[in-house]
Amino acid sequence: MQKVLFCVDSYLQLIISISLRLEIYSNWDADIVIYNTTPSAKKIYDFLKEKKVFYNTFFADSMLAKVGDNYSLIEKFPKYFVYIYSIFMPKNSCRKILNNCLVQQYDQLIFHGHGAIAECIFNTCYQLNNKLRCYRIDDGLGTYLSEWGVEKWKTRIVLEKILYFLCNYKHIENFIDGYYVAEPRMMAFKAPYPVFKLPNLNKKDKKYVSLLNSIFGYTKKEYFERKKIIFFGTWGRGVAGDIELIKVIKEVIPVEEILIKVHPRESQEKYKDLEIDLMDQSEVPWEIVMLNHDFSKCIFVTAESSAVFTSRVYFRTTGADVYAYKCFNGKYYDLPKSIEKWVDLYRKVYIKKCLFVPHSIENFKKVLSEIL
Repeated sequence: MQKVLFCVDSYLQLIISISLRLEIYSNWDADIVIYNTTPSAKKIYDFLKEKKVFYNTFFADSMLAKVGDNYSLIEKFPKYFVYIYSIFMPKNSCRKILNNCLVQQYDQLIFHGHGAIAECIFNTCYQLNNKLRCYRIDDGLGTYLSEWGVEKWKTRIVLEKILYFLCNYKHIENFIDGYYVAEPRMMAFKAPYPVFKLPNLNKKDKKYVSLLNSIFGYTKKEYFERKKIIFFGTWGRGVAGDIELIKVIKEVIPVEEILIKVHPRESQEKYKDLEIDLMDQSEVPWEIVMLNHDFSKCIFVTAESSAVFTSRVYFRTTGADVYAYKCFNGKYYDLPKSIEKWVDLYRKVYIKKCLFVPHSIENFKKVLSEIL
């Protein structure tokens, strides 16, 4: 029997991996690695292991998972030594990361970003099976804007090439055969490998929904039915912009009709003075909430959260989405070059009036007033 190993570092990737395991890889021996990238990752790992959806469930507890703007350079600096060691000694590093020796001869490896942990796991597995092939999976908005590999610094790319040559380390990027995404028509760039459509997340499949609810410890919440605007927080660069947007929302709609969906990697503290309801289970993926509730009449608002986009591609046929990233272009961050192409695709693939992109704070307020 063929064997596949999933590697996930976000809730959405886990949901997609479970769907792939049940739909496409149902006749395979399937294992999974969960990275310690979110506060509740260990708890989710324990729940998933108990449900036995996968034959083996591993937990990647490593400082290599420290990425993004929520970690300072001082906090992230020690990980570079761990990373270099993982290139010279992938098998030993993998044993430390997973607290387990990977001895299975996997036929496929499925992951999102080919970062340090994924590459270490790949090189360990490749030593056992040099015919190992890889597939990438969707992880929200960023998936559709640009190829992940180009985000690396040029200095790092050169250094990696030298180290890889010296250590006979294989670059996982050269072994990728495809990309699983929810909506292939929304790709704003040409992927360097084939793009395949993921299985739909089926709200009507009660057994599937119940399984996901139990893994993430979710029960239905009545307060969602009373909300007209759901605001999706961001983390890292968009922190200050979030607060500005919410203050405008409070000017056009009563606070009891607003809900803030806190990003799983951001702190709730930044919202404490706004007197607005927060989703009290911020560790629960928004896709799980979407599986359990009807938001067809709600307005989704964000600076750039990918949860709004995944809501559209997986579940949302009606309702309005407001992306306010243009309000802050150059102030807190710069727009990706592919974003305008992506907006055009959004309006072609879905109904034109479902997406609003205000160009300033004043325009943002006007847009909200008109669509409420």
